[in-house]
Amino acid sequence: MELLRHFFHLQLHLLGLCILASQPHCKENPMTVKPETLKALREHHALSQDELAIKSKVAKKTIGDIELGKRKKANSNTTRKLAKALMVEPADLARNFDKIEISQSKTGRMLGYRKISESITADAHLGFDMVEQLYGIPRKTQIEMAPLLMALAAEASLNWRREKLSEISEAIGTLSNIAEGHLSFANAAYRVEEGAKAEEKSINKCDVLGRAAAETTYDLGYDPDTHNPFADYLRHFSRQNSSKNISLDPDGMQLNADGMPEYQIGSHIIEALTDGDKWARYALLHGLARIQDIPKELMVKEKRGERAKWLASKVPPEKRDRLEKENNELLEALDL
Repeated sequence: MELLRHFFHLQLHLLGLCILASQPHCKENPMTVKPETLKALREHHALSQDELAIKSKVAKKTIGDIELGKRKKANSNTTRKLAKALMVEPADLARNFDKIEISQSKTGRMLGYRKISESITADAHLGFDMVEQLYGIPRKTQIEMAPLLMALAAEASLNWRREKLSEISEAIGTLSNIAEGHLSFANAAYRVEEGAKAEEKSINKCDVLGRAAAETTYDLGYDPDTHNPFADYLRHFSRQNSSKNISLDPDGMQLNADGMPEYQIGSHIIEALTDGDKWARYALLHGLARIQDIPKELMVKEKRGERAKWLASKVPPEKRDRLEKENNELLEALDL
């Protein structure tokens, strides 16, 4: 009986194999992938073949063969993986690159970009609005031109330092002539000359913020929390081109975390809009309301009180209470 049972199971197993063998194999339909499209998409996303292979989990050789035209088709699984990594639809890989609609927001996220609104402070947002109000330059244009304007300012600051360095070099010569062998004067001239060499080196490196300054610079009283060459230049330029539209902190004020001086654009406009109301001002300065949001009917002189009240209403009551409490606690601590 035992032998018959084993024989019966063996027959069933063989029957199953025969049935499987008789079934047609389920093959995935290969999909067309244009070599030039795959390469163009990869380069559009600034990926090497190695990086795309890692991101898509498709062998580098497969990617290389497709781009070289050695393979005109790929199985659907490979195509899906490549399409997902390149942020397109699988069918797009069979189309011409210039016919593919690529989502800029997706591309930006993949490259690690963030929206401007997520990267800057409320003060900067207000600054953009003020520039648009004062000079008629749209926010979009300001953002697009910012790299150029910053580069121009950086180069101008380096030229300003070169002019100062030239004056220092002349002063060294004068000091050396006065010294005539006197040890103290000679030592002073030497130290100034060493400082001038360090400054020249910093300028040649385009070290705009003075981060390569020698430690002795700070030992002698140059405070990086309140000064750096670029901030000093901006203060100088602001004094040379004074305007009621621009308020830049005076010398010695604390710099922000990026080493830049605090500023405000259109402070007189802000005062007029808020009518002296501290909560209306708070709403504007902290991005709780924008100038564009103010109802047009309130943008007249006769409605300044209502306008200030409208702006102040944008500060949540609980926030007001918390800020008032913190302010009172601070005054008590200072015994004021």
